Parts: sequence; structure tokens; C-alpha cells
Amino acid sequence: MRLMGFRFVGWRKRAKATGGAELDVVMTGLIAGLPTYWQIQCKNTPKGSVDIEDVAKEVGLAPVTKASHILILANCKFTDDAVRYAQEVMRETALVIFLLDSDDFERIKKSPGDLPLILKAK
Repeated sequence: MRLMGFRFVGWRKRAKATGGAELDVVMTGLIAGLPTYWQIQCKNTPKGSVDIEDVAKEVGLAPVTKASHILILANCKFTDDAVRYAQEVMRETALVIFLLDSDDFERIKKSPGDLPLILKAK
């Protein structure tokens, strides 16, 4: 994210305002001259999958964190329901959600500079 010019705001952010929920990383930056606020969650579930409840939890925090973008990076796959839910939220709101799965994760590990290309493709 720093390669994209984003500014680090905090690690493992936990606040009363989020009901004690924890965000892994919060970053801010400009995209096409517009300010953005990123709520980033990393999921370490190598033998499982990220389901709709995991995505819904992040979406539920967005109004409190004032996030304009949510990035969920997982070392597994997302369920079809999770992907459909994220797409529906994006159709009905101004929130942007990026779901990066194990294939994307491996590509980023090999070449961190590919992150902007992956996000653009998503």
C-alpha cells in the first residue's frame, strides 16, 4: 500500500467506537486526486474460506471507521456468498470492497509491486 503512496494510520486499531472490533491496518491516500480511507483486514485461514459473515463484519465497521475502501486479504478463497454480498454492497452504497484471495496473496508475496495492478483488475 505504501508503494501506492498511501499513508499508514495505525496497526491493530481497536476502539470503543468499533465496539472493540479490531482492524489490522488503517491507511489513507489519494486515488485520482480523491482522498480515501482504507480499512484493511488480513485473514489467516489456510485450510478454510472467508465467508459472508467475515465480509459483513468489515462492512458493518465502515460507517464507524469512516472507511471509503475495504481490503480483505486472505490466504484462502472467498465463498460465493461472500463475493455476492460484497458486490451487492458496492452496488447499493459508495463503499468499495476488494477481496484478494490466496492466488492474489501469492502474487503479491512474489511481487509486491503488482498490488496496484491487482486492485485495478478487481
